[in-house]
Amino acid sequence: MIMKIAVYSTNSNYFDMKTFFTKTIPSCKDEWKNISAKFCNVEFNIVTQKPGFFLADDEDFKTDDEVAAGTSDKTAPECPAETEKDFAPSVKFYSCEELSTEKLALFIKSLNPDLAVAASFWCPPYDWLCVKDSLVGEALRKYGIKVICHSVKTASICFDKYLTKQKLEAHNFNTAPYVFVSHELFVKGRHDIKENVYREAVLHEIEKLKFPVVIKDTNGLSSYGTDVAKTFGEAKDILLSKKNNGDRIVEEYISGLQFGLEMFCNEKTVKVENPFLFSVNQYGITSPKQSVKAGPVKETQFKIKKLKKEMKRLAKVFKLNGIAQVDLVYSEKKWYVLEINPRLSGMSGTYGAAKNKTLLEYFLDGILNPELTKKKSKNLSRENAVLNIKLPLIKNDLKCDLMDSLYKWHCVKYLRQMENICARQERERGYCEIVFAAENFDSIMKSLCALKEKEPSLVEENFYAKAVELVNIIQSS
Repeated sequence: MIMKIAVYSTNSNYFDMKTFFTKTIPSCKDEWKNISAKFCNVEFNIVTQKPGFFLADDEDFKTDDEVAAGTSDKTAPECPAETEKDFAPSVKFYSCEELSTEKLALFIKSLNPDLAVAASFWCPPYDWLCVKDSLVGEALRKYGIKVICHSVKTASICFDKYLTKQKLEAHNFNTAPYVFVSHELFVKGRHDIKENVYREAVLHEIEKLKFPVVIKDTNGLSSYGTDVAKTFGEAKDILLSKKNNGDRIVEEYISGLQFGLEMFCNEKTVKVENPFLFSVNQYGITSPKQSVKAGPVKETQFKIKKLKKEMKRLAKVFKLNGIAQVDLVYSEKKWYVLEINPRLSGMSGTYGAAKNKTLLEYFLDGILNPELTKKKSKNLSRENAVLNIKLPLIKNDLKCDLMDSLYKWHCVKYLRQMENICARQERERGYCEIVFAAENFDSIMKSLCALKEKEPSLVEENFYAKAVELVNIIQSS
């Protein structure tokens, strides 16, 4: 019997595919072809909106005529799906750009799925796309369709860092001491107020924190817009500056090792993956454009068993239902929770490489694997050692040949390039993420060293140094 599965994602933010480009190797279309062969009794319908990270490639959003003409301009026709394509005999792709939540749910319903799965991604300025996907998911549930997707309440709590902190505190998870700052009350004044008592009280509480502190938006994306203040004076200046244009959280900086992990959750059980170690920037925080990741880290001095137990408790408390990523700090033999992202993440391709799978295979296996519903599910497959490192942006005239060449390099399993041609600074223009995987780190570092020697402009010294540092920490633990 054939099972019909709809895999969907949305984007409520404006996205210009004429200025922002992505390229992955293997391509999403190639991944879907392999998945079609692997899940021979499943029909997949992909329903997404530009740029459709993880599910589709840039060219998939063009019509066949546009591909032939080499253009991407298109006026949306008045039909539910602007673009419809066959990726494989049992995989169809639909681009549905201008549909409301209800209309998108109706379109997915018209495909008669037995199951709908949210594959949420992120897009600036707000990390709230998982909330939109949850709204679609709850609309589908009203139509009697089974959905693997976080609830609107869960997604909304995770989107708002202040609500996340409150829930973590209420359930006794280790999290950094903090002070919430309401922008409306802290900055704006009224003509009938002589003194801003709220501002005075907030600054009074901030002064009690241990410095340095991290100052971040309550609804920002990753570490974008995050500041680190070494003193109370610096923190006060940041909060009173013109760049402060929203609610903020001021929290103590937890000194330690930065980690991240993903987990698959449903109503019955939770599968927690082994964590990866992250590098930090000059301010001691992770940066999506500069972070190096190494792992997975197994039961060592880092108390991984205790961490997994806490993550299973966290999944139950937050009622997670689907894939989720958690940012962590290990400090003084304790695990601290920084953020929860109820979606696919920048770690997903890295986890795929660890399991000898593509990103989509890893995601769909984790979501659909019937072993997930058993109380004592175990992943018996051997995990590779993995290193995820950033390379400089590969220019358009070299991109195809050089990225294809890198993919053939020893131990390389995955490449993903992000390019923003409108960015003013070179690093902001983008980067090429490359993932190495092998049975051990010695093989990976040997391959990286060989690449550094052959293409010195690709492997920058600071990224290489971070990679060496992380691998040494793991190997010595």
